[in-house]
Amino acid sequence: MKNPLAVCHFGIAVLSGLLAACGPNGVKSVDPPDAKVYAAFFDRRALPRPETLYVAESTLVFDALGTHEPDPEHSEMLGLLKREGVPRELAASLSQASGRQRPTQALRLPAPTHVLSARELTEIFSGNPPEIPGVRELRVDRNWNEFYRRYPRAKGYQAFSPIGYSSNGSEALFYHEHSCGSLCGAGTVVWVTRDSNGDWKVRKTINLWIS
Repeated sequence: MKNPLAVCHFGIAVLSGLLAACGPNGVKSVDPPDAKVYAAFFDRRALPRPETLYVAESTLVFDALGTHEPDPEHSEMLGLLKREGVPRELAASLSQASGRQRPTQALRLPAPTHVLSARELTEIFSGNPPEIPGVRELRVDRNWNEFYRRYPRAKGYQAFSPIGYSSNGSEALFYHEHSCGSLCGAGTVVWVTRDSNGDWKVRKTINLWIS
């Protein structure tokens, strides 16, 4: 005969495991595939994924609906999203996900990160690095030279928004910025979809600005 106490303990263990896998309303919680969505962006670029991502310490806030942004230039950017066919539901999801700044380390990026604090970036790009003897350059170029002096393995630095998902979980949208020099940088909205095999692929990248 089975020990009733042992059966009771087993039942409690199973119940505890089920509860741990469920949200507060008893619905099973599933981690969003953020790492795979971000990885799809890097894989599409046909370049080796960097060993280390140099990233700003805070996530990007991006209002994809223009609800709180009166700037006409920004409105023109958002019009581009609409012309490119981005569903309003997906744009709204991105706006909600990126409504406030968060630590970039909270994102599930697909490579180890080196976080650049806002204080250090301000120090580099608002400072006045010494001129290189015999070389005439703009101050902004000297600032970037200082950045690369500190981080010779970096190819600039990047910043990401959190990801917004469609209601059925098959589409994703995020905003990305890459800064790499005085005339080197871009801001891009990345639209990613999940195919029939469950793999995430970039459907479209929409360049909002470039320098």
